[in-house]
Amino acid sequence: MWLVGVLITICCSYLAPLLIKISISQNIVDWFIIEDFALAFEQYLDRGWLLDYPAGLIDGIRNVLVEYDNLFLFIAVILECLGIFLFFNWRYSIGIIVLLIILNTNIYLLSAILFWKWIVSNILIIYYLYVTKPELKIKPRHMLVIVLSCVLCSHFMPFFPKLGWYTIPYKVDYLLEVTDVNGDTKNVKGKDMAPFDMYFTFSRWDVLNKNQANISNLDPNEIIRVNSMSIEQVKDEIKQRGVNKYNPKKEKILALFLNEYFTNYNKVGYKKKPILSPPAHIQYNQRNHFKFDTPVRNVKIVAKEFFYEHILFQLTIKLSLA
Repeated sequence: MWLVGVLITICCSYLAPLLIKISISQNIVDWFIIEDFALAFEQYLDRGWLLDYPAGLIDGIRNVLVEYDNLFLFIAVILECLGIFLFFNWRYSIGIIVLLIILNTNIYLLSAILFWKWIVSNILIIYYLYVTKPELKIKPRHMLVIVLSCVLCSHFMPFFPKLGWYTIPYKVDYLLEVTDVNGDTKNVKGKDMAPFDMYFTFSRWDVLNKNQANISNLDPNEIIRVNSMSIEQVKDEIKQRGVNKYNPKKEKILALFLNEYFTNYNKVGYKKKPILSPPAHIQYNQRNHFKFDTPVRNVKIVAKEFFYEHILFQLTIKLSLA
């Protein structure tokens, strides 16, 4: 019975994202038609989420997604359905779980979102199924109960991830530039800012209000409406809402934090740790991932508000380090 429980958990983990996609679709399963994954890829790229792919590979991926993103999303939806077939035969179960691992791997390669716990768990279950070759003798009426339980658990239990949304063309992004003592300017990505890389990767700075456009990423009608708007119409709609665009308090906090961060970096962060040095503080081990090793003189933060590739608003913050 424990194996059936594990298979139910795997099924629900992939069925829950499918059900949320169905719930936000206009016609049951047309999420993959409306969603613009090519746009999502561009946003992941701008935020520095992606792996350090060479420019040629990025251009190739971009061209493929522009042409075939709906097909890839349709395949992903089909794979998320396969969990309900895990209970027929151990060979089928292994094949389906391999396909789910491939799905998770491709999600990582295209969005840098790594479901590593799912992948590791799936590999362990494949190993167990291959070694023991269990006979899953489940009667048809019991199979119906199991599938129905999977659907209900996926929908109502909160710990199964409800991963489904539409990519909206509105975004707020931040660019961080530093100038070292030699006068060389370097771009710093969020993932370079260890041990605060998660915070910076998701740009949780809120200097600019992310909700000015008030576009729902769960409403297909809203996505269709916004996609039909011109840049002037978007600006007028934001202006009519009258939401504060800029938060000076958040800017001050961010400036103080970055000043402290790079001041500490200038003291110890760029120096190599001696081999025979004593154990350091836990955060010291979470070293930054900068591609330079010189002290920093100036820091510049550029906050940009975008609608597609059009810049609606831009704010520049400059810091000089002592």
